[in-house]
Amino acid sequence: MIKPLAALTVLGLLALTGAVNAQADGLAVYDAKCARCHNSGTMGAPVLEEFSEWPDMSEFSATEVLAQHLDEGFVREAGDAKRGVTAKEMDEAFNYVKSVLAK
Repeated sequence: MIKPLAALTVLGLLALTGAVNAQADGLAVYDAKCARCHNSGTMGAPVLEEFSEWPDMSEFSATEVLAQHLDEGFVREAGDAKRGVTAKEMDEAFNYVKSVLAK
């Protein structure tokens, strides 16, 4: 009986560690690629800490947000070293923003 409980505990800790790492990755991407506009409201961007400025994020996907940001020139294709954003980075930042807005 102790072995299954220990296995579940280990799995739970691994899942928690993964969630914490994903949160840290999202924050790092947000700080590097998003904070410039979303901390100040530059170009009409919703400010991260102003929850009322944000739409219902459950209606969007990271892919849609990336496409919209590319279309409007807020970010560039991943190959651009300065303002480029990969789909993985957008997904991490998107999930980070959703977690902040859920608080």
